[in-house]
Amino acid sequence: MITLAEHAVAAANTELSRAEGSLCAVILHVVADMTAFDFRPTLNAPDDDPYLWLEDIEGERALDWTASQSARTLGLFGGTQFQRDRAALTAIFDRPDKTLQIKRHGHYLYNFWQDARNRRGLWRRSTLACYMKAEPQWEALLDLDAVAVCDGEDWIWAGTSIEPERRERAVLRLSRGGSDAVVHREFDLKSLSFVADGFNLADAKGGVNWLDPDTLLLSSAFGDGMATRSGYARTVRLWKRGANPLTAPVIFETGSESLGVSGHLDRTAGSERLWLIEQSTFLEKMVQIGDRSGPKIEIDLPRDAWCNSSGGWLAVKPRKPWTVGGMTHAADALIGISLSSFIAGEPSLAALFESGDRRSLQSFFWNDGKLIISYLVKLDPRLEMFTPDRQEWTRRALDTVPAGALFSTIPLTDMHRYTKLLAGASWKYGDPDKPDDWTFLKEISAYHAAAPGQPYPPILLATTKRDDRVHPGHARKMAAKLSAIRPCGRARLRQGQPGADRVHCPGYNSFAVRSAGKPISVDR
Repeated sequence: MITLAEHAVAAANTELSRAEGSLCAVILHVVADMTAFDFRPTLNAPDDDPYLWLEDIEGERALDWTASQSARTLGLFGGTQFQRDRAALTAIFDRPDKTLQIKRHGHYLYNFWQDARNRRGLWRRSTLACYMKAEPQWEALLDLDAVAVCDGEDWIWAGTSIEPERRERAVLRLSRGGSDAVVHREFDLKSLSFVADGFNLADAKGGVNWLDPDTLLLSSAFGDGMATRSGYARTVRLWKRGANPLTAPVIFETGSESLGVSGHLDRTAGSERLWLIEQSTFLEKMVQIGDRSGPKIEIDLPRDAWCNSSGGWLAVKPRKPWTVGGMTHAADALIGISLSSFIAGEPSLAALFESGDRRSLQSFFWNDGKLIISYLVKLDPRLEMFTPDRQEWTRRALDTVPAGALFSTIPLTDMHRYTKLLAGASWKYGDPDKPDDWTFLKEISAYHAAAPGQPYPPILLATTKRDDRVHPGHARKMAAKLSAIRPCGRARLRQGQPGADRVHCPGYNSFAVRSAGKPISVDR
């Protein structure tokens, strides 16, 4: 019988070959013959860290370490059964009849396809009539494998933004090796070619949003002084076709200490309405609406509330009790709001959902003017749809089937140095250099808390050299320490082509696979 761990490792290696060098793996395995142990760092001496050198992402010593461990791991795990598992999973992933992810724009259905012939992927489209045939017919738009060869780049597909009025142009997002920073390149959907003098931008964190065929909202860290301390966009700029993005007028900005800003056009509104958002921390944001000249009205919501809009309506989930209009709404409730009434100071609010001991809201989103919510009752998933109205929101249950999965990102393990590594500077867990804050943080710092003699379950940690958010040092150092304290024995590391690390220690209970910069994990 093939175990989940074997499936995960085999799946990871299938994607490794498909990404052509985006991934590398670190695997820890138990061997009982180690005689010397290094327990550092510890909770009481967090600065005594013997593995700081693994934070040097491209450092020769760090890369040599992963390469040597990789060779040893292949010698241990690269047997016949592994190859059979890998081949079986590759065949599954390459099936021509696998489920497709489709996006509709106008008369076309768009799909990004990967298989054995298209390792990086093929962007294509079809009409609904052609798609509904027994053998769907597709028009190939862009062969990313060919583009990568032509450019000499490790391109990973990061998505597209199609101009919604004429639908003749798109801005493609291409990532080098799976990093958060992306290159933007305008693409002509008639000639099926890149636009040489179009909306093209060098790699940076952030994105664009179409206002019209010749104007973009640019929320990007591109340019001197345009990034926050965390490396995200500090400004929203109005970028006209043919203009230099570095001199595009700024219509919204924040200070360098905020996490970042973004902007987008609300196409569900009757007139042109821009939503301009300042994300001060991961859990707090300020929302304003305005026009091409900048923000005009602040939406007076709790800074830590989740909100989503459609047309003249808002759906808001406060993280704490919220009193508005003389009524207090509980934390984690879902509230429907008339936007115009709220702005006018006459809030018209509807309580749509309340959490309980065995009842919790999972997500909510708008579709065609209807609000869809997903929630759990005693772990049983439910879906409901709400139609907004000034008098009363109508509710209808939707059919669903039981399902369950847990997904996680690249590990954050060193809470003593996280503020010194990449975007961690903006994460408000606390300042580890302050004794009171460290008293709290050390309780959640897995890197320091890991100690010998504990019955640790199996774990697979994932990272990538192209991670420009969390930092690969977290997973690397955790792997090194777990190996050194011998919860299960000696270290094994597998590194494929340069790009990413995958860390595994049999005997732990979490498995994660990072595919071309996209993390996936399954816990059991």
